[in-house]
Amino acid sequence: VRNCKIRDGVTDGVFVHDAGLGTFSGNTLSKNGQNGVRLASGGNATFESNVISENQRSGVLSELKGQGQVKVNEITMNVVSGVEIVSEGNPDVRGNTIRGTSCAVSAHDGGLGQLTDNQLEVQNGRCVIVKAASPTLKGNRIHCDDGDNVSVEGPGSCPVLEENDIYGSRGCGLRAMDGAGPTLLRNAVHNNQVGICMQDCVGGLLDGNDVFSCADKGLHLSGCEGAVFVRNRIHDCTNSTAGIGVLIENGCNVEFDDNEIFGNKAAEVVIETRSIPVFTNNRIHSGQRSGFVFRNGGQGTIKENTVSGCAGAGIEVMFDSSPTVNNNTICDGLSDGVHVHDAGSGLFSGNTISGHASSGVLVESGSNPTFSSNKVCSGHGCGISVRNHGRGNFQDNEVFDNQCAGVVIATDSEPILRNNHIHGGKAEGVHVTSSGLGTLMGNDIHGNALAGVAIDSGGNPLVQKNKIHTGISHGVHVRDSGRGSVEDNDIFGNGGAGLCIASCGDPVVRGNRLYEGKGAGILCCDSCKGTVEDNDVYANEGAGVEVCSEGAPTVRNCKIRDGVTDGVFVHDSGAGQLLSNSILNNSAAGIRVLSHGCPCAEDNSISGVSDYGILCAEMGNGVFKNNQISSIDGSGVGI
Repeated sequence: VRNCKIRDGVTDGVFVHDAGLGTFSGNTLSKNGQNGVRLASGGNATFESNVISENQRSGVLSELKGQGQVKVNEITMNVVSGVEIVSEGNPDVRGNTIRGTSCAVSAHDGGLGQLTDNQLEVQNGRCVIVKAASPTLKGNRIHCDDGDNVSVEGPGSCPVLEENDIYGSRGCGLRAMDGAGPTLLRNAVHNNQVGICMQDCVGGLLDGNDVFSCADKGLHLSGCEGAVFVRNRIHDCTNSTAGIGVLIENGCNVEFDDNEIFGNKAAEVVIETRSIPVFTNNRIHSGQRSGFVFRNGGQGTIKENTVSGCAGAGIEVMFDSSPTVNNNTICDGLSDGVHVHDAGSGLFSGNTISGHASSGVLVESGSNPTFSSNKVCSGHGCGISVRNHGRGNFQDNEVFDNQCAGVVIATDSEPILRNNHIHGGKAEGVHVTSSGLGTLMGNDIHGNALAGVAIDSGGNPLVQKNKIHTGISHGVHVRDSGRGSVEDNDIFGNGGAGLCIASCGDPVVRGNRLYEGKGAGILCCDSCKGTVEDNDVYANEGAGVEVCSEGAPTVRNCKIRDGVTDGVFVHDSGAGQLLSNSILNNSAAGIRVLSHGCPCAEDNSISGVSDYGILCAEMGNGVFKNNQISSIDGSGVGI
């Protein structure tokens, strides 16, 4: 049938059924009361280069196993749909221009079919509708001005969309919902309000798609179960507040593997409201805000991903969220590597966190995460910062080569640091300040440019059973009204004092071993106080204990021995109490007091020194009671 006008019929323009065949070309099928073309019951005609328009139902209807070839036709302005496929209809629809009033293609109730290389357009409505059907769409251009480009609804809706160009909608590029499980392969989904929205879907595979330049979200998942996302690129969402690469919410359980998500105006990935996705081996980078954001109870597992170059945090966790973050590389961001705040938590293990402009890890605002076996390094700020009532457990991490302190604890925060390796920093190893608290236990802290542990401004930590050694400056420095308990540590080989108490510092220093330092074992100065008891101070190049500048510690029951110079050196208005100490085998005086120094030394045992037992000279003063002085190479007391 060629070049005919088939129009204004009460029912269908052409009805091919019961294995009917035929070729229809160059015809105009218009304004019929039902369909322009109806294919049913094995009907398998070919329709090519026809104009099929303004029919009261669909331009082409394939039903009841109707087949047919529908090629290079112009199918426009039909009332219900340009092409409608139902009840196992299985046409081959190829190379057509299909423009609908509200729908270009509708597949429902078991419809199948192959739709290839068509131009599908509507102005308002939904360009493609799939409901309880499984058509295949390949190589089509799909565009809706105001609505969704593709809508997939309900159980049994399992279309395959491959290599389509889905673009330009003020709704979604693709919206799937209510048990649908679409497969999307290598599609370009771009310049839509939302790229792909999946709500309450079951299953589904998205592989190799390029989703880009959408306004609000590249991918929005809500309540989905079992969907898999592989090798997709999701990037360059444009809205500065809602331009999220991937938003996952409302209990989603989905998997992401080997995707690239980058360059979005808001976060790259947001996970919230009980969702538990798994992200493996993805590349998240160049975001204008954070890489991963967990909020409002978000969970999930993030493992073996690379998160880099984000303007916000690489990973941000807040509002009762608790992810598991394992073996990722989180690097080179313009803010923090990991930021946990506002009651966030989570488990972070085996990650390399490096090269960030601010902190490698920032924990604050009542948050309580666990960090174990991570590397936090090469940052332009501090390695780990815990502030503003932050908590957290930090165990077996390596923190090194940061420009600021390896660890900062501030403003009433109370983390636990256990068995960490903190070394090679350009400032302090650990800095506890501004009323910071916390427990440092069993850590190896060495080779830092400033103090191994610095405590100031009301800081009051417990520092116990650590190795603090071979730093360029002091081992432990308590200053500016710092406090703290420093107990049972090995402090050795530091370039300054093993322990320096200065400027109104007032710690308790008990049961430590301070040895082989380049300066004094313990230096007390600048109006400090402090209780120093039961320590073993030996083999330091400076005095075992040095007190000056109105320092006034209480030094009790210590062993001060085997030093290169004096056991105790008090000078420049130093004071304090020296009670029941054992001062022995030092190479100069047991106790030397000069220049207005004025200690009270009582019940000490002084022996085996190479100079005076007690020497007061050059306006030195003091009170000396009940000391036992023996085996002295020089005089017992020199004044």
